[in-house]
Amino acid sequence: TIGNFDGIHAGHRELIEETLTLSDKNDSSPVVLTFDPLPEEFFEREGFFKLMPISDKLEYFRGAGINTVIKIPFTKSFSKISASSFIREFLVKKLQTQQLIVGKDFKFGNNRQGNYDTLSNEKSFKTNIVNIIKDDDVKISSSMIRQLIIQGDIERANSYLLNKFAMDGYIVHGEKMGRKLGYPTANIEIYKSFPINGIFLVKVVIDEKQVKYGLASIGSKPTF
Repeated sequence: TIGNFDGIHAGHRELIEETLTLSDKNDSSPVVLTFDPLPEEFFEREGFFKLMPISDKLEYFRGAGINTVIKIPFTKSFSKISASSFIREFLVKKLQTQQLIVGKDFKFGNNRQGNYDTLSNEKSFKTNIVNIIKDDDVKISSSMIRQLIIQGDIERANSYLLNKFAMDGYIVHGEKMGRKLGYPTANIEIYKSFPINGIFLVKVVIDEKQVKYGLASIGSKPTF
């Protein structure tokens, strides 16, 4: 199966389960083909942010029983490969694909020219389709979950995700104003982007045992 698998939601899990079922039935090896960086990351699409790091994704695949994960570096030259070349060079020659499992809306190749119909016309392997999973008639997708996070509906977004949404960062030196205000502060550099903006009540866990409460200002800092 092929995809970004960002966030691992119900649709992704359906793809993985079908891949494992068919590989077991056909006595073949289950393989996931994914990309790092993600295409939206590479093209620096405005407002885009990842729902999970690649390490969490790989851990999920291992736990699910996927024998092989192929992580293709998404580059400018790779983005220009046509759909037919991708099928011929990657799926047929290199991977010797027997069965391919994709979602109904799967697109691939330069300018997203390839789709399920393109794959189903290929005679070297059989293409299987997994239907789109919906909730209240809305398609569950990584894009939909990102939009919920941007809107601040973290609880609903988390209900679709394998792991709760998290942001990573490192503590960096700031203006040291907290010392003058009478309480300690820490400035955290969040990697690349922050999808939410505002002031939040936070629970801080220290060394996995000590719990404290505080405030976090996430996003832009127009004035102190």
